[in-house]
Amino acid sequence: MIPVRTTPRQPVATESTDDSIQHRVKRELSAAGYPHLRSITGESQEGVVTLAGKVSRYHDMQIALTVAMRTEGVERLQNQITVMN
Repeated sequence: MIPVRTTPRQPVATESTDDSIQHRVKRELSAAGYPHLRSITGESQEGVVTLAGKVSRYHDMQIALTVAMRTEGVERLQNQITVMN
């Protein structure tokens, strides 16, 4: 028999959770081995992270999106990164 949760889950404090997601995304971008990704900003609201900034290549934008999506707590991404040619 599989146990069933009988008590409701406690609401998560989204402000601190969003802050921690933001910090994790920034840390992961900085540690990715691409120094120019450090200029990308990420804001989190209820697990939805919006990345913004400018990069010189499409490939760099893809790396930033991939790194952010793999970060713990990120449920969805919104891309506002601009590729400058």
